[in-house]
Parts: sequence; structure tokens; C-alpha cells
Amino acid sequence: MRAGGLRRTMKKQPNPDPVQPQPPSYQDRVAEELDLFRELTTLDPRCLFFTTPGATKRALDAVPVSDAVPDNVRTLVRRVSSLLVHAYLDYEYNDVASELALLYLESVLRMRLDRPFKQRERVNLRGLAQEAREKGLLPARYTDSILEATFTLRNHSAHAGGQQLIGPFLAMTSYHRFVDMINCLYDEGCRKHEPEVFVQWRKQMEGLNAELVRLDREREETR
Repeated sequence: MRAGGLRRTMKKQPNPDPVQPQPPSYQDRVAEELDLFRELTTLDPRCLFFTTPGATKRALDAVPVSDAVPDNVRTLVRRVSSLLVHAYLDYEYNDVASELALLYLESVLRMRLDRPFKQRERVNLRGLAQEAREKGLLPARYTDSILEATFTLRNHSAHAGGQQLIGPFLAMTSYHRFVDMINCLYDEGCRKHEPEVFVQWRKQMEGLNAELVRLDREREETR
């Protein structure tokens, strides 16, 4: 290249901007990765306010998946339980786990009832659960009120206009109902025997209701 051509080429190159930010150094990138790792592995204090990881593990084990449940359905249950465990890293995973459990429940009901989704056949979760109960696949303990509470939670999750945080207790309750209903769909023995955790909950609620009645009576007597 001739000298004149070289000078013309050099003139076309812009001058470096001294204010332009420089790429991060290797040390800065490592520090950023470590900060992100600490953030991802730090327990969410909102979950720790209610319970502990060990208590969550024991609660998950309170309603085990029946051996009669097929492997593809067991995989769905495992995904929901994994979200509940990882909710200790992000509190909002409680919501995600409950919503996913209801979504999977509808899918499993369709598989068990051989009712694949069709665009013209708009059978929702309520209709599927009622059909399963009529066919004896869901036991009598799934009363209209319990099923209705499940449908309400599902509709609130699907059509919520804003943010909702249901918390660890309701998320675990939804998980237990989810697993028990799946067990009942595939295991006749599970339909006959209510999980012990449900019995304990009912006794606690009966005791709480009795205490509320007593307090109301005392309040009336002191007036």
C-alpha cells in the first residue's frame, strides 16, 4: 500500500472515546458471579418466618405417592414437590407449586377418565372431578365444599387480576390434596383410607371452632 493510501485509511478511523466504559475485568466478573451465587443460595426469610426446610420435608412425606400411580404421573408430583422445597430460596414458588398442581390435576383426571382435551368439549376441572367422584374414583371425603375450594383456588390462580401470595401452609395443603386425589384415582386402597394428616387437620379445625364458639358464648354472657 502506498503511503498516501495508508494516511487516508488512518484518517477514516474514529478517535477512541476516553469516556467509553471498558469491559469488566476478570476479577470483576468473578465477583459478580459470586454475588449472584450467594443470592441464589440464600434462604428467603419470608419462608423461614413460617416454617423450616426440615418441617417441609416431613410434610411432603406425610402423604406419599402410591406405588399404583404410573411413572409419568409420579414425575408430575415430583416436580411440584421440588418447587415446594425450592420455595425456601424464593417464597413465590409456593404460588407456582399450587398453580402447577392444579394444572397437573386436571391433566391427570383427563388421562384417568380417558377424556383428552377437545376444543369443542369444554369440560373443566370441576366437571372432571365430579365425573371421577360419580365413577367412584374419588371417595366421599371429597365433598362438594372441598372440591369447590379447589376450584376456587384454581380459578383465582388462572384469572387473578393481581399478585397473590398464598404462603407455605396453603401451598402444602394444596399439595397434600393433589397427591391424595391422584392416589385415589389409581389406588382403590387409598380411597378407603384417609391420610392421617387429614384426620389431624380436621381435629385441629374442630378444636379451633369449638374454642371460637366458647369465646363467643363468654362474650355474650359478659354483655
